[in-house]
Amino acid sequence: MKQIIIIVSILFIIGCKEECNSFFSDNVNIASYGDVNRYNLSGKIIIDDHIGLSDIEIIGDYLLFSTSLIENKFYLYSNNGHKLLEFGQHGEGPNDFINTRITGEKGIDYFGNAFIWINDVSMAKLKKIVVSKTYDSINCHIEKCVQTLPMSPNSFYVNDSLVLSEVLENGVMSLRKYNPVTNRITEEIKLYNKKVKHPFSFYKGISRFDKKRNILTIGMHSVNQINILDLNKNDRRSCLIGKQTLEQDAVDSNTGIENMTYYSDLRMGEQKGYALYLNQNYDDAYEIPSPVEIHVINNNIIEKIYSVKEYIQHIAVDETNNCIYGLSGDSAVYKYEL
Repeated sequence: MKQIIIIVSILFIIGCKEECNSFFSDNVNIASYGDVNRYNLSGKIIIDDHIGLSDIEIIGDYLLFSTSLIENKFYLYSNNGHKLLEFGQHGEGPNDFINTRITGEKGIDYFGNAFIWINDVSMAKLKKIVVSKTYDSINCHIEKCVQTLPMSPNSFYVNDSLVLSEVLENGVMSLRKYNPVTNRITEEIKLYNKKVKHPFSFYKGISRFDKKRNILTIGMHSVNQINILDLNKNDRRSCLIGKQTLEQDAVDSNTGIENMTYYSDLRMGEQKGYALYLNQNYDDAYEIPSPVEIHVINNNIIEKIYSVKEYIQHIAVDETNNCIYGLSGDSAVYKYEL
């Protein structure tokens, strides 16, 4: 009897590497640390004379930093850490910002101009900043402004008649396809298949949209997993390393506060994703320095781990020059050669 129990247990563990219920998908790839190649990254500090930086992105040869909700400024640096310009201000004007989030949507246009989309959550608008023209004119150059759904922390521009917005309503987290021209929701996709007591804390995460492949990737804060939604195939997959988070372990049922903080940032490359993994108790996260990891995701597999000794909390990935930039809580910026 004891042997039968052991065999059944082993079969369950093996099967769970391919299929487990993750609240998002039954197709879950669970890796152990011993199965994933690990590489140590050595950071070189390139900026240490600034305070109040809250997020980072690389666009072409520019590093762009956002600041707190109070200041709502942006700082533009060269990719070697030389300050070029500051722009933006708090307000409701055409070139002002209230509550900004970097979306990860960026690129170089037909004319060679670097641009990035910013989600102004409080104004319910996506704003396309042409970074090159902003630098040339020394003023914030917003080329396009598109309406999105109210209070959506993760919204993405697809085209002039289609915006993707994550919305939490009546305890349900969904992805809504919204037409800003007609002001109509054309489709609603339920992201998670189970209602929980504290949905905001449980399902909170950082999302990135790959426009070329039409794939949404989500790194979750309080749940140890990454979710991948292929909108072309309506295919859902998840991946994680280590132990899967159970519903009762994710959030304190009385306070609604997360017990752990797992992923703090996520960036998408041409084919792969890069997710910053804190793996700390909630009370320690963003407060007590600890080594972190960058998980490299290929499809729904964590294929490698970069170990970083500096306590960075945000990242930007430059695949062209094969490096990663990390932003720490005290606004120090590190460069890591891959």
